[in-house]
Amino acid sequence: STGVQQLSARRFGQGQQDTLCSPLNAGLLTSLAISIPSAFLFSHFSREIFSFISIDPPILEMGSQYLSITFMAIPFFGINYCFRGYWNGINRQSTYMYTLFIIHGSNILLNYLLIFGKWGFPQWGTNGAAIASLISLALGTCIYVCIAFRQLRKHGFARTLFKRDMNSLLKLSSSNAAQAFLFALSYNVL
Repeated sequence: STGVQQLSARRFGQGQQDTLCSPLNAGLLTSLAISIPSAFLFSHFSREIFSFISIDPPILEMGSQYLSITFMAIPFFGINYCFRGYWNGINRQSTYMYTLFIIHGSNILLNYLLIFGKWGFPQWGTNGAAIASLISLALGTCIYVCIAFRQLRKHGFARTLFKRDMNSLLKLSSSNAAQAFLFALSYNVL
């Protein structure tokens, strides 16, 4: 998100409209390359990972299932953060904000339906909460991709990618990613 935002803002400020999406494309490609294998790997080891938090059998069972489903949402997190950086970089924060309202609104509704089994939906409890989050993030990703294909093709969405953008993105984002990882790790340890 940070790298995409900085590079997009720079292109936007320079008036490079035809290649404005190259940083977004680089961010999406990087995110997918890292997040898809990570999602499957972490999901596979969710029980072992959750055992660091609790070893109580019922909690371990529910928590590891929740975590396994939640890990499968990692690619959607990455994609959504790339779009957030892009929208902020080109001064269209409202696009991100409106989509965020839809994501959270659908998550609230789906939590109600899938945790408690309302309106004919199955009652899945903890797993329902994880599935609701996964679906709402996927919905947000679909919205962003639809907007991008409708409005950003002229700016190079899914067409333009410069190697220098990929290199700059990795340089700008790696320190922020390390900081976010360490923050999340410290929060989990606490």
